[in-house]
Amino acid sequence: MTRGTEAIAYIETEARRLARSGVHHGWRSIESELLERGLAGTRKVFANRWTQFELDRLCEKARAEQIAERRSYRLHFETLIPQIQAVRS
Repeated sequence: MTRGTEAIAYIETEARRLARSGVHHGWRSIESELLERGLAGTRKVFANRWTQFELDRLCEKARAEQIAERRSYRLHFETLIPQIQAVRS
């Protein structure tokens, strides 16, 4: 693998990791973060519409999972509150 190819692969991998983190809403904020890091080749990677689509999809999935997890925790605690109150009474 050439240095340029390695750099592109690193950017793509890092972009996917950021998308899966649930912090980003879409590819534009990921691109901005990677540009701020000064990664050469970032614009080339993000010029690809398939990459943009894939990152948007990963961001959406990660955020949906976070929402589902929060709902699950909330439901769990909502069922515990009456039990705790009964024990305290």
